[in-house]
Amino acid sequence: MRITQKEIARQMGVSTMTISRVLNGKGGNKVSAELVCKIRNAAAKAGYHENRLAKAMRTGEVPLSALCLHRLPDDEARSSYWLNLMSHYTKVLFEHQRETLFIPYASPEELKMRLTSLSAAGLISSAAANIMPGRSAEVADAMQSIRLPYVLLGNPEDKTVPYAYVDNDGIGSLLLELLREDGVKELIWFREDMPLPKRTVAANPEICFQVSSIAGFCKLNRLGGIPESRIFIVSDRPGMIEGYSGFLVRNHTEERCRNAWRQLRLQSRNQPIPDVLKVIKITPDDITRIRA
Repeated sequence: MRITQKEIARQMGVSTMTISRVLNGKGGNKVSAELVCKIRNAAAKAGYHENRLAKAMRTGEVPLSALCLHRLPDDEARSSYWLNLMSHYTKVLFEHQRETLFIPYASPEELKMRLTSLSAAGLISSAAANIMPGRSAEVADAMQSIRLPYVLLGNPEDKTVPYAYVDNDGIGSLLLELLREDGVKELIWFREDMPLPKRTVAANPEICFQVSSIAGFCKLNRLGGIPESRIFIVSDRPGMIEGYSGFLVRNHTEERCRNAWRQLRLQSRNQPIPDVLKVIKITPDDITRIRA
C-alpha cells in the first residue's frame, strides 16, 4: 500500500498542507524545527516516497537531467573517469530529488539530435556534457540549441558558457616544487602512447617523469631503461599508486558535479553564474606524496 501525505497528516494530527510544506522543503518560518523533524522521521518510518511524476505534472518541472558523455576507447583510465563522473553526478542530483539519464554520444551532431528529441518531448529539464577534444565549440552549440539549463563538464574555448572544470594545468609545477629537495630540476609528463625520451634525457638524473598509468610507468622503466626512482605515478586513486612512488591528488569530481548542479539551478532562475563555480584549482594541500 502506497503511503500518502494525507495518511501521514492523519497520523501526526496536522493538516495535509503542513505535511506538504515540510516534505517539499518549504516549511520556512511557518513550521517549527521540532515539528519538521518529527514529520520527516514519521515519513521515513512509514516508507513515504514522493510521487515525482505527479509533482512534475503539477509544477511542469521534469525531475530528469541528461548526462552526456562522448564515447571513449576501451581504456581502463578513461573508463574509470566515466564511472567516477557518472557516480558523483547521479549522487548529487539524487540529493536534490533529480534522476539522471545517461546519453553516450559519438559526435556533436548526434548529441544535438538526441537532446533536441528529448527536450521537445519534455523528458528532460537540464543537461550536462563532457567535451570532445578539439570540438568544444560544437558541443557548446549543441547544448545551447535545446534552450534548457546546461553545463559543460570540461574546459571550453568560450569561457562565457556554463562550465565546471578542475584546472590541472599547474599540477606539474606543484609536483616539481615538491621534488626539488631531491635535486630534481625538470619533470616531464609522459603517456604510454608517446615515443620514448631521447637517451640523453633518459640518462639525466636531474630529470624525472610524471605518468598517470601503470602502462606508462612500465614503458619508461622496462623499455626506456629509466629507474623506478625517477618515475612518479600521479593519480586520484590510491590503488593505482600502491607499491609505487608517486603523488595522490585529491579527487574533485564530486565538488565539480555540485558546482555543475548549482549552475543548472541558477540558470533555471535566470540568475548569473559566478566564476567561482566554473573552475576548481589544484593547490599544494590537494597533493600527498607516496613513497614506495
